[in-house]
Amino acid sequence: MKKNMLGLSVSDGFSRLRIYVGKDKLDIMKRVAGLLVAAALVPVVSIGAEAEARSELRGARLLRPLPAGAVRPQGWLEKECRAAANGYVGRLDEVFPKDVSERFREAWSPAHPKRGKELHWIGGRGISFEIGGYWFDGLVRLACALDDPALLAKAQGKLDGVVTNMSDDAYGFLWWQKRSEGPFKDVFKECSGIGGCPTWVLGSGYGGFARALSTWQAARPSPIYRRALKSAYDFDDLLLEGGWCGIAPQAAVLAWEATHDAAIASRLDAFFARVGAGSRCHTILEPPPEDCKEPRKRKAPGHGVTRVESLVGTVFGYFWTGERRYLENAKAWVRYLDGLALLPNGAWAADEYFRPVGAWEGTEACTVTAAEWLYLNLLSAEGDGRWGDSIERLFFNAGMRVTDRSYLRHVVFVRPNTLDDHDYRLQASVGCCSANLTRILPLFVQHLWMATPDGGLAAALYAPSSVTATVAGGVAARIDCDTAYPCSDTVRLSLTLSSPTEFPLLLRLPGWCEKPALAVNGKAVAVECANGFARLRRTWKTGDVVTLNFPFTPHVRTMDIRTDPSRHYGEFWWDGCEYNTQEWLGDQSDACARQGAFVEAGPLCFALLVKAAEWQYCLDARTAEPQVDFLPTGDWPVRVRVNGRAADWPHDPKLPGLPHPSFVRLRETKPIELVPYGSALSAISVFPTANFGKIR
Repeated sequence: MKKNMLGLSVSDGFSRLRIYVGKDKLDIMKRVAGLLVAAALVPVVSIGAEAEARSELRGARLLRPLPAGAVRPQGWLEKECRAAANGYVGRLDEVFPKDVSERFREAWSPAHPKRGKELHWIGGRGISFEIGGYWFDGLVRLACALDDPALLAKAQGKLDGVVTNMSDDAYGFLWWQKRSEGPFKDVFKECSGIGGCPTWVLGSGYGGFARALSTWQAARPSPIYRRALKSAYDFDDLLLEGGWCGIAPQAAVLAWEATHDAAIASRLDAFFARVGAGSRCHTILEPPPEDCKEPRKRKAPGHGVTRVESLVGTVFGYFWTGERRYLENAKAWVRYLDGLALLPNGAWAADEYFRPVGAWEGTEACTVTAAEWLYLNLLSAEGDGRWGDSIERLFFNAGMRVTDRSYLRHVVFVRPNTLDDHDYRLQASVGCCSANLTRILPLFVQHLWMATPDGGLAAALYAPSSVTATVAGGVAARIDCDTAYPCSDTVRLSLTLSSPTEFPLLLRLPGWCEKPALAVNGKAVAVECANGFARLRRTWKTGDVVTLNFPFTPHVRTMDIRTDPSRHYGEFWWDGCEYNTQEWLGDQSDACARQGAFVEAGPLCFALLVKAAEWQYCLDARTAEPQVDFLPTGDWPVRVRVNGRAADWPHDPKLPGLPHPSFVRLRETKPIELVPYGSALSAISVFPTANFGKIR
């Protein structure tokens, strides 16, 4: 009987190891028991030697992600994580009707190996590999963050379903495809094109699984998973060029970080040497439209999630090569997309394809996740607190709005304005969004705290949490973050150390805060900001307390809209209603020009609950007089009171959009109460402005 990478007999087990043995049963059971015990132990995170070993990346991470499980959620964030564990993230293969759940149970299952055209996304079952790659990444990170035994067992079972079946004759994670059957390109010769295996299985599927396994290996190191990651990249360069050319190379870099394997390094060197020189991965280093020197070769930014994942792959090109051109290219794209499509909720307008801003223009859930992952890696690369601002604005608004608070209903497209919650459903029509959204919360939790190259810790993002790590001098440290942020302007950090020691503590100062205040043990400390962080280097001891205050100043902002909703409002691209970005840009018109107004305070965007009040109001920045109120209790305990101008205009729910000024009739001024956008499923966050020209 063939042996797998554990040295055990190959089986079709998935949620647990099924071992078929004879007289050596006791010895093997001891080996398995030892593996399970080792996996159950959360390692103490070393920021000294461990982080030093990872610095071999040519493009150094100025802020280094801690292994999953080093940061634990507390307070309202733990409540969210528990709901997610009982909803989509922990039970994606259980919560749907039987026929849909089967699609998720098939994901990378040894009971459902697929070959040839069956691997296709269109006309096949390749979607199960894509959704498995996304989901396992979220599942692994959340299981480690909560240290939940049942969730950890489930996550390990999903990974072991592949790892325990791998062999020396297998094509990596595709263990049922044998090298003895022929060269890699011949085995997959029937799979090509947009719906083929290279796009969906080798890219988002294979790469997604590698991301999940690398996360698990970093959190719970084992020679078994290390060997699996090495074996996954030792057979063909095509593996890094499959798919969208974003997920595959980033997954290979993460696999190298977890293994330091020379063969993976060699393939990465070869891959990035081909970028821009005939490689099929043309989206890496492709200039944004405004930077293209040849106008006839300018391309619209295109499909949302595929473009953003390619930008993440570009950032990983910087990590691997150390060449600044990769980083500058990704940042140029961010600037371009911010100018074209940045919505008040922190997401880029991309109902599948990128488009100019609008009050009802949505963002696919997959694109929200990919944008968060992009910002997190830009933060790691540059150590610039401004990327932390972008992450918080995206997560606390669009990220929280993707699902309801039970994590059992979600939208495909999250929009600034929605008049009802009918778009929130148990299931999506395809499944990629249902799977990809499982990463939003766990990614945020893991990156709340990050390590510095000199043995310190950085508070990169803010939410109630604790971090456990080993800082400079080999001292074990724990920091508890007590806060209701983003529904409070105060953050309190309490330190516990095994012995007093000197190390740097970096504290992100949000760019939106005009006058941040900082105190150590009750004594005010002068705030000196460098690259968006305050740096405190001193000898810390148990009982030290750092207090931060970030006063919220509410603002009424405006956005210009030039899109005719009657031409462009559609639900799904496969219904033939979806326009690509080039068509959107070509149909912008001054005749449709109107201006929207929205309210923000701190990292939050605010909205008017539709079910709680009449919703047709206009805002005038000159008379709105917004005020922030922090409430003593409740979910999302912060409100903004603002003066709104009641108004009437015709509204067509099939063609939603802000009204043209000539169709608005203004009425009396009224005080209205706005709630955090992320807390409201049906609400208005973008209003018509009340200070436009002629009104009848």
